[in-house]
Amino acid sequence: MPTQLIRTRFPAVAARIILGLLMLVAPASYAGQIFMKNGDVITADIKKIWDNDVTIEPVYADEFTIDLDAVDHFESDREFDIKLVGGRDAKANLIGGGEGTQVLRIDGTETEIPVMQLAELDEPEDDFDWDSNIDLNSLVNTGNTDNVSTTLQFKTNLKMGDHRHIGSFSFSREEQNSISVKEQDRVDYSYNWSFRDPWFVGLNVAGERDPIRDLNYRATLGGGIGYNFWDDASKFFQLQAVGGYLTEEFESDDIGGVQSNESATAGWILRFRYRVIKDLTIFHDHTATTNISGRSNSIFQSQTGVRYEITDLLYANFQFDFDHETEPSEGNKSTDTTTLLGLGLEF
Repeated sequence: MPTQLIRTRFPAVAARIILGLLMLVAPASYAGQIFMKNGDVITADIKKIWDNDVTIEPVYADEFTIDLDAVDHFESDREFDIKLVGGRDAKANLIGGGEGTQVLRIDGTETEIPVMQLAELDEPEDDFDWDSNIDLNSLVNTGNTDNVSTTLQFKTNLKMGDHRHIGSFSFSREEQNSISVKEQDRVDYSYNWSFRDPWFVGLNVAGERDPIRDLNYRATLGGGIGYNFWDDASKFFQLQAVGGYLTEEFESDDIGGVQSNESATAGWILRFRYRVIKDLTIFHDHTATTNISGRSNSIFQSQTGVRYEITDLLYANFQFDFDHETEPSEGNKSTDTTTLLGLGLEF
């Protein structure tokens, strides 16, 4: 064969060989297949399952999501961190299935579950979950009565393995005819350590002020043991028994000045979230504490509401806040309620 002909054909032959090798290697590097209920089979890297969405990345495209209820089963050689509906955690391989049933290999043992029982799935190195909410609620009335109210709330939930950090901050202001009628600020932080899932021990710190209700400050420090009844992408239910210490300062008409109090406390913390349908979530959080020394008083604070997702980032928020004290400072009512309607960001 003439040398020139060899030189002409060699690049084309080499390119075909390289392309063929790439075609063989690509499926192996994306060692996963998604078998759809309509009969399609997608070869792709299975990235995660969250909130009934499956994120995948095929070799020919960027990441995108598909609905979990459209998937029949998965196959992959990789090991994943999974969480089942009901809260069970495990490291598992997806080794096949059919007719809406997924076969898992967990510690060398095969087990079958419905595909829709896969509440969460992630790569082992991504051993954390994080979600946060920012709510802004505002109301302006003008005319015979000028009323301006603004409430800003921030909540975050960070889970890293057996450790969870929960924080919240709220800022509320209201004016009627240019007179301030509400100045309420609160901050809460909780640390949970899951020593034996679903049991955990927790540390809780909180502070608040409400000078309109004559509360200059109130700070609490406590801890206790709790139980996670639910903990997955669609629902969360946590209850914790708490004992601790409280210090506060408030204006007292009885003595005509500032009064301070320190108390040992006992009570509980409840956190509840449930996704009713894909875009609608209900929630309820409350704390209840009773002074077992010092000033006689019991406190109940709750937030109950509904979130409706408008986009992946934006949602509409309706919330009802309820505060009750059995022994408020002189001249103040025992119960304070607030109804909020606004928008929020979830990330």
